[in-house]
Formats: sequence, structure tokens, C-alpha cells
Amino acid sequence: MRFLLASARKDLLHIVRDPAGLAVWIGVPLVLLALITSVFGREKITPKGKLLIADQDDSLVSRLFTSAFSQGELAKMIDTEKVDGAEGRRRMDRGDASALLIVPKGLGDAFLARKPFQLQLLKNPSQAILPEMVEEVLSVLTEGAFYLQQATGDELTLFQARPTDAAIAEASLRFRKLGDAVRSLMDPMLIDVRTKLPPQQPVKRTPLGAMMLPGMLMLAMLFTAQGMCAEIWREKMNGTLRRIAMAPEAVSQWLLGKVLAAVIMLVLLNSITLLGGAFALNASYARPIGTLCWSVFSGAMIYLAIAALQFYSSSDRASATFTNLLILPLALAGGSMAPLESLPASIARIGRMTPNGAAVDQMRHLIEGDADPWRLLTVAAALLALGAVGFALSMLALRRGFAAEH
Repeated sequence: MRFLLASARKDLLHIVRDPAGLAVWIGVPLVLLALITSVFGREKITPKGKLLIADQDDSLVSRLFTSAFSQGELAKMIDTEKVDGAEGRRRMDRGDASALLIVPKGLGDAFLARKPFQLQLLKNPSQAILPEMVEEVLSVLTEGAFYLQQATGDELTLFQARPTDAAIAEASLRFRKLGDAVRSLMDPMLIDVRTKLPPQQPVKRTPLGAMMLPGMLMLAMLFTAQGMCAEIWREKMNGTLRRIAMAPEAVSQWLLGKVLAAVIMLVLLNSITLLGGAFALNASYARPIGTLCWSVFSGAMIYLAIAALQFYSSSDRASATFTNLLILPLALAGGSMAPLESLPASIARIGRMTPNGAAVDQMRHLIEGDADPWRLLTVAAALLALGAVGFALSMLALRRGFAAEH
């Protein structure tokens, strides 16, 4: 135990005596926080999309359909732009819009004549929320148009051509009778429905910057683990590891001491990052202690996995190159560059299967307070197995003479 603590103390002293390196490790998450804050700020982000409308009918009915996207809250989330069909398809091919709505010629006449009509909607496959929202709105509009046709009967056909004054008066009388018939069913209501709902908590909306915090924290941990693992090759090149290997019982304590030093550094860096996230990104933590403990645990297990790579590399340069090549794809797929929720479903599914992606996903749930205990335990067991395998492989390389190799 004394040798383990001495090994951890040695590594921590090396870090403290290299203030430039320590500043970089602390600075990486703080710089990322500053960048995210400057781009997204502390406010809750409302999704914003663009709907291209190719109105080939240009009738009163078609304008009523398309104007629905410019009303109320929907107008805050969807910008509409009128285009012709060819231009709209070209822009959709480039991914410039969330969806393209094509209104065919003859829609107005078909609606007034109570004939079937068809709208064409092309959705951007790289977006998930806004295209579905447009489709739902169109579904509501078409259902409303159908019920209006059923309720009015043949009255709408009067407006296909310019109606005479007598036709307008006759239509007004028919609509009034229709209104009276509907009113007799609704005033008083024939059916009295009383709905009693349990009190609901207000829906929490997480700022986009705060959504990126777990992935950003994992990215900082990956770089920290890589930097601390580089100490293995420095001790090998300086001959320190060769002397330690002469006492077999000391080798495992030497490695555990490095893990302890990494844990202490992760506690420091992650605490600073989580506090910075609360201040800069307006992030609120439902489980602050649980979030910190989870981040340190997952970072320590990933440290052990990266450390194992050092023992099976041919040189310190090859080790650094291979680790960089491994970290960047993991960071991209694991939600460190963008929230997993914003990635395509196939990429997000792969990302959640990576060690860092699974850890980031559970960290998000811990932050928001909706973590599933069984899922959390499953991911924790998988990460623990990864760390155990990394430790076992490292010990195997040490016993096979890694310290004495040149």
C-alpha cells in the first residue's frame, strides 16, 4: 500500500512540476465551455427549420393550406419560402431545407368539387424532428379539409365559378341552416365530458449547450487519459520502470498508483468542468454527486484501456499516433462533437455501443435525473470489464518483460 501511494504521489508531483501541461489539461474543458457558450449561450434553443413550398395551384385554397405554417408558435420554428418545383428539388438534394411541399395544380378546384387531391412532401432524411412536425401539421390540415367537405356537402361547388348574388344569398342561407343544425348538437352539449388529470410537472427543456456538456467532458477526459498514459513510456525510457520490475510485487502497485493519480486528476478536472457548465451553460444537475462519480469512474476505466495500448506499442511515438487515431473516431461517434440525439439514428446507435458513448449517454440521464438503474448498472459493469481487461493486459505485458525491452 505504501508503494502504491508513493507511486501515485510521484505521478502527481510530475504533473504539478509541469505547470504548462497542467494548464493545458485544465484549459481544454474551459476553452470548450467558452466556445459552446459563445455559440449557443445559456438560453434554451428552439429548433428552427426551413420549409420550401412549390405552390403550383396558387389558389385561395392552396394559400390557406400553406399559410398555416406562418401562424402562431409554428412560425417560430419553421421558416417558409416559396420556390418552383425544380429549384425546390435541387435545394433538397443539397440538404438546404427540412422539407419540400409540392401543391399540385388543380388543388383548389378539386377541394371545392369534393374530389380527391394529393399533396407531395419530400423530407430531409438527415433531420428527424422538423420534417416529422411538418408532416403532422399537413395531416391535421388534410383531415380538417375532409371533415369540412363532409359537413358542407355540395355547397362548396357554388364557389368554383364567380357566383351570382342570388347564389351567394342561397349559399349563406344554407350555411346558416348548417350552423343551426350543428349548434343544436353543441348547445347544450349532448355529451358532457369531464377530464381530470393528475398534476403534471412542467416540461424541462435542456439548453443545447448543456446537452453538449457530457460529450465535451468525455473529450477532455480522453485527452487527459492520453496525456497521463504517456508517462508510462517516459518511465520506461528513463529506466525507472526497469528498476520497479525487479520487485514483482511492486509492479501491480505501481500500476494501481497510476490509476489512483488519474482518479485524483479526474476528480479535480471534472469538478471544475461541471461547475463551469453550471455557470456558463446554465446546466442544472439533478444528481450532481452521482454525475461526478460516474464521470470519474468512466474516465478511470477508459484510462486503463488506453494504458494497455501503451504496453503493446513499439515506441512512444507509435503509441501516441495510434491513440490519436483511436480517440478521434470514438469522440465523433460517442457524442463528444455533437449530442447523440442530433446524430443520425444509425450513427447514434453505434455511438452508444462505444465505451465513451455509453458513458456519455448515462451521464446525460444522470444530469437530467431520469437514469434507469438497471441500464446504469449494465453500462457500469461493461466499463468495469473494460478496465479489468486493460489492467490484466498491462500486467501481462509487464511480466513478459516490457520494462526491460529497448
